[in-house]
Amino acid sequence: MLGLRSILRLALVSLVAAQLASCSVIVGNRIVGRVTDCANQDDRTPCVGGDYCFAGACRYAFCGDGVVNANRGEECDDGNLLAGDGCEPVTCKHTCDGDSPCADDGNPCNGPESCLVSTHLCSSGPNAGAIACTSGGATGTCTAGLCVPPGCGDGTVVGAEQCDPPNGAGCMANCLYACTSDAQCPPSDPCVEDRHCNLGSHMCETLPAVSCEDDSPCTADGCSAGVGGCFHNPYDADSDGYSPLSDCGPTSTIRPNDCNDNDPNVHPMAIETLNNVDDDCNGLIDDNVVLVVTCYVDHDGDGYPDLGSAVSLPSCRKTDGYVGARADNLFDCADRVMSANPGVDASTYFNEPYCADNGRPTAVGGDVFTCDDQSTPSFDYNCDGLVQQSGPYTFDQACGSGCPDSGGWVGVAPPACGGIGDWSDCYSCQVGVALPRQQTCR
Repeated sequence: MLGLRSILRLALVSLVAAQLASCSVIVGNRIVGRVTDCANQDDRTPCVGGDYCFAGACRYAFCGDGVVNANRGEECDDGNLLAGDGCEPVTCKHTCDGDSPCADDGNPCNGPESCLVSTHLCSSGPNAGAIACTSGGATGTCTAGLCVPPGCGDGTVVGAEQCDPPNGAGCMANCLYACTSDAQCPPSDPCVEDRHCNLGSHMCETLPAVSCEDDSPCTADGCSAGVGGCFHNPYDADSDGYSPLSDCGPTSTIRPNDCNDNDPNVHPMAIETLNNVDDDCNGLIDDNVVLVVTCYVDHDGDGYPDLGSAVSLPSCRKTDGYVGARADNLFDCADRVMSANPGVDASTYFNEPYCADNGRPTAVGGDVFTCDDQSTPSFDYNCDGLVQQSGPYTFDQACGSGCPDSGGWVGVAPPACGGIGDWSDCYSCQVGVALPRQQTCR
């Protein structure tokens, strides 16, 4: 009799054998049996990054791929875009299921609409006999399954008639055209055939299938209802715009000669860097290495560059208008205003705001200013993110209104930003010797 350990070992061996027999298994955290590139692979080949290859690309299962995926809620998948053919596009649900109602087609001259269970198609009952019906607001007679209005067939187009007499072709028995627009022709699959309304004969006509060939050897061309028509999937696994093929044709947007189609940083136009890789596909490793540095523009020449002007260059030469990053990594908040930068001292703040484009702010009235470019003026002269405007300030009080022990301004109120006033050391609000002093701005 087998022991428990032997039974478990046999069960494990059976499980592994079953996995190996399937299309893909996981071995050492790696998917085996799935391709990494769907170029030149058959449709429905399992692939890494999706469910399977379809039209040269790895895709997840979707409605219209011709494969019924019950776990995604699909009831059917006939691989086309035809509506009302038993399997609806977009949803991959049956058109009808026997008990589900079929919409009334609005024609009183045929029987009630019903669902054929075997095909999931809606159909009408038999045509009614010569019974009374209503057409265009007038009472007519059912003929050949259509409601024929009175006067139809007398050779004169009147009322709701579009044509007369009916000739069995473009003009139907009810004196209406068989079609007046493409929307009235049965929907079709453009990959197999297309349909349109011939406005000369007013009949629906079948057109040839669309041609999807783009004459580029670097693309997989084809047509699939599931992807909405033509597709041109590039032979470009890493999506860097380059194909491993040697010729892509003069009109192709994909370029040839990618020496590593699994690395988007490697292609013929890549910059060779010091990384032990042939980045530019010239057959040489780390040749003509260009050391790239980040440079900036200092428009106002105050020594603080504009962070938003960063550009990668071989070197930052001032003769070209570029400077490198500062050692303190500080940048200008207004790179066209010399008086605004992180190095501005508090004693040099101004009592008027500045405009970022170096345009002089216009006083609208009082402390309200505007810039020529309609931007909002700023008082942030030292780029600390705080607005420094002119006083008065509660910590710079006048001696006559609750003077602090550290001193205060002589008078009713302190001077405005940059203004000169008398400052006195105060003790218990006793005014001492007053000396001229300039009000700082914050």
